[in-house]
Amino acid sequence: MPAGDGFKGRFDLSISGDSGNTEKSSASAGTRLQWKKDQLTDLFIMNYAYGESDNTRDTNKGFVHLRHIVQANDIHAYEAFAQIETNEFARLSSRGLLGGGIRYTARRDDDINIYVGLGAFHAWETLDQQPGLTDDGTEKFWRANLYLVLDYQINGNVRAASTTYYQPAFEDLEDARLLEEAGLKVKLADDLDLKISIEIVHDSRPPETVKNTDVSYSTGIEYNF
Repeated sequence: MPAGDGFKGRFDLSISGDSGNTEKSSASAGTRLQWKKDQLTDLFIMNYAYGESDNTRDTNKGFVHLRHIVQANDIHAYEAFAQIETNEFARLSSRGLLGGGIRYTARRDDDINIYVGLGAFHAWETLDQQPGLTDDGTEKFWRANLYLVLDYQINGNVRAASTTYYQPAFEDLEDARLLEEAGLKVKLADDLDLKISIEIVHDSRPPETVKNTDVSYSTGIEYNF
């Protein structure tokens, strides 16, 4: 079997809280499963986050992502993906999408990996209905999907990674979404890492009453198997 073939995965968990004058708790959990055989790779990614402040829910979001990758050669790969997500406090009852594209390997070695992706997806999203608001219901649209992945091994125990997505709407390029997912991993044991991560989501035209930018950060552990 070629090097890298087979099944592997990871599971991460983050829990935080305060008590006393401030009552606050939050937790997030996620998993990433990968199966590889020759030039084919299948990925399953899932994440869920929940939080409360003063016994009132203030975080409730999650997503499931599936991706199929065909490595055409050392430089180019073709991708197809599907995703479903929800975010109560962005008024997102559900969002589903199907898409694909091509990925270009700009650099790949022991210390640093750089990938650039170009593609598109078709999405349909349903916003929660709230009194006085007029943008509820289901909308269907196409968006471009451009991304940059940086993965850097700082030393034998520390690794940094960043994935940046830019997703403008085909019908109106000023209607764009920008997503940044960055993390730092510090090895604690052979299969266990300390993980510090941040996620930034910016929507140039968010739903009514929803802010343009969301920032979330967490510290937790990640188990690799």
